Amino acid sequence: MEQIAVRVFKLFGCRDYARVDFRMDREGNIYVLEVNPNPDISPQSGMTRALTVQGTTYMEFVGNLLERALKRKNGEMKR
Repeated sequence: MEQIAVRVFKLFGCRDYARVDFRMDREGNIYVLEVNPNPDISPQSGMTRALTVQGTTYMEFVGNLLERALKRKNGEMKR
């Protein structure tokens, strides 16, 4: 599912963060339901809980978003 999520992320031109929602049927077939390029990232959100499981703090995540945006603004980074 992670590989599918990454492929979908790239296919839709997402950058920095997004959420890819899946469903799996009884036979194990995986379906992409939607790509949300701007999911809720408030401190109480599911995104924040996922960051914690990954070992990233909320402050690290937000700091990284800001750094990436500034680098793009300054022409240091492409999409």
